[in-house]
Amino acid sequence: KEKNYAYGHGCSVEWEKGPSGVTVISSSFMPKKEILQMKPSDCSNQDILRMAWWQSAEKDEICREIMQFASEYDKWIKAQKEKATEIEEMYTKAASENISKCETASNRIKKCVQLLENNETALKALRLANETMLMQRVNTLKNKGKSCDEEKVRWYPFQLAFILQIVPDIVDEKSNYRDLVDLLWFPTGGGKTEAYLGLAAFTIFYRRLAYGEKGAGVSILMRYTLRLLTIQQFERACAMITACE
Repeated sequence: KEKNYAYGHGCSVEWEKGPSGVTVISSSFMPKKEILQMKPSDCSNQDILRMAWWQSAEKDEICREIMQFASEYDKWIKAQKEKATEIEEMYTKAASENISKCETASNRIKKCVQLLENNETALKALRLANETMLMQRVNTLKNKGKSCDEEKVRWYPFQLAFILQIVPDIVDEKSNYRDLVDLLWFPTGGGKTEAYLGLAAFTIFYRRLAYGEKGAGVSILMRYTLRLLTIQQFERACAMITACE
């Protein structure tokens, strides 16, 4: 429902809206806009979000919870389809394409269930990845003088979904999705780092478990555009690697 009415070249753009639409458009080098804080959505099955749960849950229980997790996403997708029928005709094609991508993401999460049912190595790697992320979170807080209840350390749904949809493609070297870039978008401080570090931990463990010594060596490449961010992300990655060891 949010609309852009102009784009600036070498500057920014502001506009004023009246009862009948936009009345003024002007260029600005110091634009002002109130940005509301974005909060990750939640889901009903909380167990699957707890990192500690993965260590003791049985395989059947894990697979069942992932399917429920995906079905909840499917309900959200269905709601978006209904909303798409109410928007202006010029936007229906874009809406249809976005919804189609959502359905693809849901199918990829469900594919993870098939993988875990038949691949004990992948299941073990996913358990260890959750244990790693739990350990690094607890120790990081401890180093800051804060206490942490391990049972309350949890994923945001979008973080777990990001990991689960890519896990099958880490395992299957012939997967078509290896030709795609899975881009995780969220504002600063929303949990992107945690999500990709969890996936990195899975990749490291799976390579070691599946290929032995051949699975050692460089597994992940990280690149940053800001020096300050590089230092902070290096510390986060270091905590994860130490937890893996």
